[in-house]
Amino acid sequence: MRLMRTTPLALCALALSVVATSLHAQAVSAPAPIIGILLPTSNATVTSPVTVRFRLVNYGVAPAGMQMAGTGHFHLVIDDEAGAAGTIIPTDSMHVHYGKGQIEVTVPVPLGRHTLRAVLGDYQHKVIRPELVSPPVTIRVVAGR
Repeated sequence: MRLMRTTPLALCALALSVVATSLHAQAVSAPAPIIGILLPTSNATVTSPVTVRFRLVNYGVAPAGMQMAGTGHFHLVIDDEAGAAGTIIPTDSMHVHYGKGQIEVTVPVPLGRHTLRAVLGDYQHKVIRPELVSPPVTIRVVAGR
C-alpha cells in the first residue's frame, strides 16, 4: 500500500525535474540575437539614395502583421534613438519601416552627417527589446557626381 502512495509522488517529482532541466537547457543554450547594419559602414561617405544592408543573427525575419515568436522586421531609424521596448516605432522620414521582411533597402537621406540604427519591430511595429536595436552607424552624405 505504501508503494502505491509514493509512486505517483515520485513520478510527479521526476516529471517536474525533467521539465525544469529542459527549460534550463533552453535558457542556457539560446544564443543572444545580434543586429547590425552591414552597409554602409560607420564613417563612410556616401551619396543619396543610400543602400542599407541589415544584419540579424539568432533571430528571424518575418513580414509585418505576421505574429510568430522569435521574429520581427526591420526599421531604419535616422538621427534618433530607438524607443523603449513595447513602444510603437513612428512612421515618418526618419523612422522607415520595411514590413515586407526586406534585409537590403535603398533610402533617400539628406546631405550631411547622419546616424543610422536598425531596430527590429514585432508584427505591430513595436520595439521588441533593447538587444534588437543595433549600435549606431555614422555616415556622411555628399552630393552625387
